[in-house]
Amino acid sequence: MFKKIVSVQILLIFLVSIAHTAQISDFIRVIGYVEDGEIEMAENILNEIVTDEGSDAELVYIALEMDEAIGIGSCDFECIYIYGKALLGMYRGSYDEAIELIKEGDFEGRLRFKAMETLGVLYQKSERWEEAIEVYEELYKMSDDERKPWYLYYQYQIYTIIGDDKRVGEVIKKLEKEYPLFMEAGLKD
Repeated sequence: MFKKIVSVQILLIFLVSIAHTAQISDFIRVIGYVEDGEIEMAENILNEIVTDEGSDAELVYIALEMDEAIGIGSCDFECIYIYGKALLGMYRGSYDEAIELIKEGDFEGRLRFKAMETLGVLYQKSERWEEAIEVYEELYKMSDDERKPWYLYYQYQIYTIIGDDKRVGEVIKKLEKEYPLFMEAGLKD
């Protein structure tokens, strides 16, 4: 429980540092609830921030990602801190810094997948297409869950962006063969 509370406090420090002024008082209330051990009240306020239509979409993304990282618990405190710092770097547009943080992190278990997914996104935002493709290929090989077709889909998006029609066709064939239900939902750019 202590590790989760400390992790939540770090999450809130990240969020306060990037939050809109109107949301800072909410985050201060959350910190107070966490310190008093009233996690449910803290989570209720965070949920309000996440569902508030006026919340910054990137801020909500970071809140959800950090909450999931804390919940996964397959990594130590420092690992969650590094992941949060990388998310913050991504939010601020410091893609190279965020990439280095993730590459240096010693992520384990499910958080390793989350960190690698974030690395793929960072490469995409940096227009480092081949590196992003390599990450998604590795994730595809490592994964054995419902995320697997998504890693192919991300490759499809990149190949479409860079105009590699041959590789677009290869990915589509693989998706049609291995994930027909995914294909029925339709590919969107």
